[in-house]
Amino acid sequence: MDGDGTYIHIVGGSAGLVTTSTHLKIKMSELLKEETEIEKQWIEEEAKVEEIEKQHDATEWEIRQINTDIQHMKKKILERTKLQVKSFSSKKKKKNW
Repeated sequence: MDGDGTYIHIVGGSAGLVTTSTHLKIKMSELLKEETEIEKQWIEEEAKVEEIEKQHDATEWEIRQINTDIQHMKKKILERTKLQVKSFSSKKKKKNW
């Protein structure tokens, strides 16, 4: 890095088994800017994931509610069926079939 911290210097390199002479001078603000863009993209993706998780949780809650409603309906149907059978049985006894 140079004295004022505006550039970073990368010296040397290799191409497979061969050592090469390379000098790269990269502006620090460009590196930080690229990271910021990557971070923005990551934040957007995380927000999407959170929204999907919220929708998933809401869907699971709705499914549990529907299952609870179905159980209550089954119970009511069973109770009505028992009442009808009981009523039919008592009518049958009265007629002495």
